Amino acid sequence: MNNDNAPAVAEICVRLDGLPLAIELAAARAKLLSPQAILVRLEKPLKLLTGGARDLSARQQTLRGAIAWSHDLLDENERRLFRRLAVFVGGCTLEAAEAVCNAGGDLGVDVFDGVASLVDKSLLRQQEASDGEPHFVMLETIREYALERLTESGEEVQNRHAEFFLTFAEQAEIELHGFQQMKWLERLEVENDNLRAALGWLTRRDEAQRALRLAGALADYFWWRRGHITEAQRQFGVLFALPGASQPTAARAKALCGAAWVHSFLDRKAVPLGEESVQLWRELGDKRGLVRATIDLGFILNCFGERAKGRALLEQSAAMSRELGDKWCLAWALRWLGEIALIQGEIIAAGEAAEECLKLCREVGDRLLMAHALLVLGWVMGRQGEPEKYRSLLEESLAIHREFKEGLGIAISLRSLGHLAFRTGDYSAAAELFKASLEAYQQFGFKPWIAWDLFNLGEVARSQGDEVRARSFYNDCLATARASGSDDCLADLLTVLGSVALNSDNAGEARRCYDECMAIRRKLGVKKDIAWTLKLFGDLAHVEGDSEHAIRFYADCLELARGSGDREALARLLEALGNVALDQSDYVKALAFWNEQMTIHRELEAKAGIASSLSNLGFVAHYQGRYEEASSLFQEALTSFRTLGCTPGIARSLLECATVKHAQGDLDKARALSEQSVAMFRRVADVKQVAYGPCVCAGRIGAFLNAPATGPS
Repeated sequence: MNNDNAPAVAEICVRLDGLPLAIELAAARAKLLSPQAILVRLEKPLKLLTGGARDLSARQQTLRGAIAWSHDLLDENERRLFRRLAVFVGGCTLEAAEAVCNAGGDLGVDVFDGVASLVDKSLLRQQEASDGEPHFVMLETIREYALERLTESGEEVQNRHAEFFLTFAEQAEIELHGFQQMKWLERLEVENDNLRAALGWLTRRDEAQRALRLAGALADYFWWRRGHITEAQRQFGVLFALPGASQPTAARAKALCGAAWVHSFLDRKAVPLGEESVQLWRELGDKRGLVRATIDLGFILNCFGERAKGRALLEQSAAMSRELGDKWCLAWALRWLGEIALIQGEIIAAGEAAEECLKLCREVGDRLLMAHALLVLGWVMGRQGEPEKYRSLLEESLAIHREFKEGLGIAISLRSLGHLAFRTGDYSAAAELFKASLEAYQQFGFKPWIAWDLFNLGEVARSQGDEVRARSFYNDCLATARASGSDDCLADLLTVLGSVALNSDNAGEARRCYDECMAIRRKLGVKKDIAWTLKLFGDLAHVEGDSEHAIRFYADCLELARGSGDREALARLLEALGNVALDQSDYVKALAFWNEQMTIHRELEAKAGIASSLSNLGFVAHYQGRYEEASSLFQEALTSFRTLGCTPGIARSLLECATVKHAQGDLDKARALSEQSVAMFRRVADVKQVAYGPCVCAGRIGAFLNAPATGPS
């Protein structure tokens, strides 16, 4: 055994249920077959292990004989039950055994007594499943023998098996929206092998309609929430190609809706699938089916940037849900309406939608949907400057998602906590949280969300002064965002790349980035984002000395930011307005803008933002000749940036402190501080890059250093 074949050897032992004799017989085949080849042939273990030479030892020829001997001791009714139980893959409950093995009442033995007898004779094993129900399982070698006997008998039990698990899945779909959600998710996980077997049998028999019903029932709350995304996509691809699958039935409409959902995070195939589902439900006159499909299509369109159309569909479906009295569908629609409102800068509307969604979830008992409502409400609290409520809601959401083992919800919660850690200056924690989120999305193959976490990791690296790692993350993000059509992420990345170019005196590259960003923003049609992109053009105009246009851009943004309730966006805009006012020597106005910015940063507990505001206020004090006050503010900012480990901020603060020493006539100290600063700026590969301050900060400081010293104030 070696490192190459060790995994195959381990899997062989698992497949043979750890039986010593079976493992010994498999080892005897190793003279001719590699472990990997043996594993492939273990689909029928009994044939592999009991075939071959007749000169094997008597003990090694006894596996089939031992099973046959135990079988022959059964009476005819027990033999009938034994072979019929072989139809189950991974075991069964007593309820399932009764429904499948004695559906016609012809078993001739009580199922409970028969199962107990088979357990006593070691032909069945009793296990306690994760759902708390006793499960009865055959070892694979025994099951293979039982399947041979079932084939010989000519009895048809596969149809009963498929019908039982179709009914089971459709009941589970209903229960998953209520108070028994956890129990039914666990039951589905336990019976996953049986569900696969039932779907496979229906597919091989070209039973398109029943197969579509089964897949449609499993698609959302099981396949999607438990991460069986690739399997779901493959199954739907096969099912829609079956003869009769194109018939305009409720089964097809539901399956189309499910297929659209499992494609929604991966590719645009989701859109035509969702549109066909909505159209078919409408033609069938099924309002409840139409409501659910319309909600999903609204969400899908939002995912791919068609926000106006998506929001209109969600609002329409919410109205229909109220009309039908369907609380769950209304909550589902409100969850996505809340997120879209937040994206579009309508903070109050987002909060109202999330609050109503949360209330409805508690009424119907859907804790998973409640976890998503908590997420949206947390995002709202973050935007409104309530960091403690933000953290509490995110942690509550994460706990529920972990309890239900919902990988995607866990990833979203981790990313959101990463944003909170980043905002509060805990860059190490932010990086770990973003990495964990990235790994989860990579497991599911969700490229648009992978792009976002690459972007987030780039932002952390840039804040830590590691421009090389930041650029690497940004390049990966750029490629992933373009390949996956993640326009939102691409636009945000272009704003960062444009700002980096602007801070490096490359106004042409900055304009190119901002132009592409604006084209994307206009296509997506979110007014808040369009306005914020205008703010970037204001930054560009400001750097190029066109204060008139800069003020015009900023004024439009300020009105929108105040009306939206987005405190983070308002703080960023106030910084830009303060820069313009300072350049125009309007110190009173600059001070007003930056004091308001400081208030917001303190509300948000944004430590890096607070440090940046301290620097800004220090500039005003310096311009007005209040050097002691300026020195105190710059020193406080420096201490904060050092605590955060923010290299660009430290470099900026050192240079700011140097300007004060220069103004006070302490040229040696000024030179020493400025040399330290320049060395740190070189470490971040961009002398003019200042992560948390105005992009012209270095230019202003240069002007101070070039001016004659005025001596102590």
